[in-house]
Amino acid sequence: YKDHVKVVKSKDFKVPVFAPFMSNIIGNLVKNAITHGCADEITLSWSAKANEIYVTDNGKGIPGHVAPYIFDLYYSTDDSGIGLSFIKSVMKNMGGDITFKKNEDNHGVTFILQFAKLPETAPIKARMPSG
Repeated sequence: YKDHVKVVKSKDFKVPVFAPFMSNIIGNLVKNAITHGCADEITLSWSAKANEIYVTDNGKGIPGHVAPYIFDLYYSTDDSGIGLSFIKSVMKNMGGDITFKKNEDNHGVTFILQFAKLPETAPIKARMPSG
């Protein structure tokens, strides 16, 4: 699917997620955009300030009658219905969320991965054992 993905670079930020989960999350959203949304371009961008990642496609979008159910376990129009439910569960367990919105031009959707802010780390004071 990498031929369909464009990455818009901006300031890096750290998210509290295990790397294989992040790969699965982004991969699932890209696969869905291509196979279900018929998208031929997916843009991956992010905002360090908002602590969000955006997966935007130019596909046919999500029909209004389907939209309320897309994160429900086993809900699907032609698939297993596990992928988006899994993503929602992972994001919630990390203190974040996933939402989506129709694109302004009415072509495709943008999934928004919202992450909890990581606390600033304080220097660790270590004591050497005496003896």
